[in-house]
Amino acid sequence: MQETSNILLCTAPSHKVTTKLKDTIQSISSENNIIAVASIRDLSQILHKPLNGVDAVVIFRATKKGLMDLLHLRDELLRLPVILILPDQKDETLAKGHSLRPRFLSYMDSDFSDVRDVLQKILDRQHFLQ
Repeated sequence: MQETSNILLCTAPSHKVTTKLKDTIQSISSENNIIAVASIRDLSQILHKPLNGVDAVVIFRATKKGLMDLLHLRDELLRLPVILILPDQKDETLAKGHSLRPRFLSYMDSDFSDVRDVLQKILDRQHFLQ
C-alpha cells in the first residue's frame, strides 16, 4: 500500500499547462495530497514555515519573470526535492533554472511523463527514508 505524500505544487496562474501538470501528479496516486499555490508570495509563506511533511515541490513558471521571482527563495527550496518546469530551453533560462538546484528540470511543452516518473522516485525514496 502506498503512503500518502504531500506535494507542494506552484504553478503559473491561469495557464493551460497547470491542469495537465496537476492531473499528471495526481495520476501517481489518488492518495496524494497536493498543496496548490499560484503565487510566489504564497509559496514563500509555505516555505518559511516548518514544512509539515511536504515530500516534494513541483514548480512551473510560464515566464522568465516568474522564474526570476523564484531566485530569492533559493535557500528555502534547497531544503526539499524540487522539480522545476521551465518556460523554454534558452541558455539564460536554463542557467537560472539550474541556479535553483532542482532535482529535475523539464519544460512546459513536455508531456510530463518524465516529471511523473521522477516525482514517483522522489516520493518512494522519501518514504523509504522515513
